[in-house]
Amino acid sequence: MSVTPLTLYIKRGEIADYLGLTIETVSRSFADLKKRNVIALIESDAVVILNREQLAEIGKFRHSADRDGSQGGVAL
Repeated sequence: MSVTPLTLYIKRGEIADYLGLTIETVSRSFADLKKRNVIALIESDAVVILNREQLAEIGKFRHSADRDGSQGGVAL
């Protein structure tokens, strides 16, 4: 299977600001996804999605938790 890196045109600090999180939380989230082999990081500005199904499942979990009014940080 061939994968193409996704270039991130915004920095982690900008992602954190947009989401209302700290840069540390964003960095930990990226590191956790990498540890779980969901993504691979290429330098600081590109990501490769290694497991789309698992990434989608993580997104479904967060989306449903957000809809029911649950509070909390980024749970990966």
